[in-house]
Amino acid sequence: MSLLGRRSNCPICGSPLAPDLGEGWRLTRGASARGWLPTHLRDTHQDCLAWKKSKRNLSRILGVATAVSLDAMIGYALFIFGIHLPPGRAGGAVFLLPSFGGYFLPSALIAQSGIRKFRREWMERGGLPAASGFASSLDVQLVSSLK
Repeated sequence: MSLLGRRSNCPICGSPLAPDLGEGWRLTRGASARGWLPTHLRDTHQDCLAWKKSKRNLSRILGVATAVSLDAMIGYALFIFGIHLPPGRAGGAVFLLPSFGGYFLPSALIAQSGIRKFRREWMERGGLPAASGFASSLDVQLVSSLK
């Protein structure tokens, strides 16, 4: 359960993340969805973790490019309008705050698109886990048709 009293569910399959600890779950060390989600992904959605790991460098590169682009656009807009920032470090916050948002934006967008992709695949498979390297897509279709 989250702090608001709602259960935290997996964004892909919708199963509850919180183990059945009863009402004493808040007393358990590390009792949060943030701690349970990686364990659930490792146990149930290994393909999602592999995809996430493969996109890590892409999101870092795009994050730096977005942050630099935002800073350049802000600097150009200030130059066009004739706004001069105070000398020294005092004017750096104008560039620093949008940079943080620009750095994390591509990572969040890539992660969200991945969650949508894996949720859609999960539904198409009828709630079955992803096929391993040994099983073919035909085997997965046969198993799902028997359900």
